[in-house]
Amino acid sequence: MRSNNEYRAEARKKLFGNYGTVIGAYILYTLILNLLSAPLSLIASFESILPIPRLGFLASVPVSLIISVVSVLFAAGVDKISYDIAYDRKGDVNDVFYCFKHEPFTVVFSYLWIFLRMLPGIIIFSVGMIVFTVLTISGMSGNSFVIAVVVLSVTSVIYLIWIFWVKLSVSMTYFLYYENPGMSARDLVETSVRMMKGNKGRLFGLYLSYFGYYLLAVLSCGLALLWLNPNITVSTALFYDDLKNRGEGTYVNVEPEKNTASDTYYHQEYWN
Repeated sequence: MRSNNEYRAEARKKLFGNYGTVIGAYILYTLILNLLSAPLSLIASFESILPIPRLGFLASVPVSLIISVVSVLFAAGVDKISYDIAYDRKGDVNDVFYCFKHEPFTVVFSYLWIFLRMLPGIIIFSVGMIVFTVLTISGMSGNSFVIAVVVLSVTSVIYLIWIFWVKLSVSMTYFLYYENPGMSARDLVETSVRMMKGNKGRLFGLYLSYFGYYLLAVLSCGLALLWLNPNITVSTALFYDDLKNRGEGTYVNVEPEKNTASDTYYHQEYWN
């Protein structure tokens, strides 16, 4: 495995001359999502004059769902550009739409499997919020307020740790998807989890090495993210490549005939 400095240096080297493509893809992705989000703003604006109470809320649910699905597909498409750059292939802005044309349901169901893994943390946080709300409303004695704050703080910390742990575990999911047509959503997620077993600490260290750049992104009102996000994605793709070359993970339910790419990770011997 390479060091964090080596990953970052190689990512910058591979992105040199390709930043325009990646930044253009991020801008296009953001513009499209803003356009798709416009109906939600209109619904919120006219909710007070709608004939049926809460009609605005009911109308916003399917719109929000559609936006979430489209956002997942676009985000995976943008990352596909950085993934290609990591493998010295020319990035293409049109790959923003890649996942709409290549097994979109696999991408969406992969996200749902990831969400299921996050669910325990979400439930714990929700319980904390409910306890905090009940104790706060029922009576603001000193003890009840302190208990409410402690419960909310503990459940929030557990939630953050759990979510980040899951994100590290499933971080290879879409790289596997790019290389393995025909692989099911569940197998993509579970294979990523197996690949990351014993490697989450190293990937966390790589992300942590970008901490100073995160601060720069905050100070620049998010503009630095246009440079930072591609670097992190390319670095993660290089990390994935190292895991792949080491034969990390196992996958036993392979059906090779479903995959047309005979030279991918999906077909290598250590899957069997």
